Amino acid sequence: SVHSGSGSSTTRMRLLADPRSLSSESLPSAVHSTKSNHTGDESVINVKVGLFSDGPGDIQLWMAPVKSQERMREKIVEYLPPHPRSQWPLTANILDPVRLALVCSGPKHVLQTVLWFVNSQETTGLTVTRVKNKFLLSECEVQDGYRDVALNVLFEDKPSGLKIIAEIQVHDLELHQLKLRMHKLYKVKRAHNPSLI
Repeated sequence: SVHSGSGSSTTRMRLLADPRSLSSESLPSAVHSTKSNHTGDESVINVKVGLFSDGPGDIQLWMAPVKSQERMREKIVEYLPPHPRSQWPLTANILDPVRLALVCSGPKHVLQTVLWFVNSQETTGLTVTRVKNKFLLSECEVQDGYRDVALNVLFEDKPSGLKIIAEIQVHDLELHQLKLRMHKLYKVKRAHNPSLI
């Protein structure tokens, strides 16, 4: 998703599906270097970018697998009546079938990364449809008290007209490290039965 507009839409989709295909040709000129590794189901790519006002900085790209049909069915159930967003089609509530997280070293870089996506929509080919800044929400509106900035972006393959919505989470490094420690508790909390843990 940190892709320059010079490449094809096929290249963008390949990057979303397989981050290991990331190469210098498929990155914007602001990217200086990359290093990949794998953590569980997620691929992590360490990137040094020149997008920040205080010079080049590091971003971690956490590429999650495509959301499974089973997980999407579980999520749809959460929006059944009497949920306030229980309008047809319920699948419209699934805004992250394809997703990744960008982990920045500090709140200043979080803000500048979000602004880069908002200001580079024509270049990236990703239309920002929503910005959810959880730092602005009240305590009761934030799940488990965790805060980040989530962007929903719309990708359209121009030749075919096919579209897909995706989520890009932009995290502060220290908060993200805390989230990783909280994740096992989150899995227990959302599981409907022990086999799902």
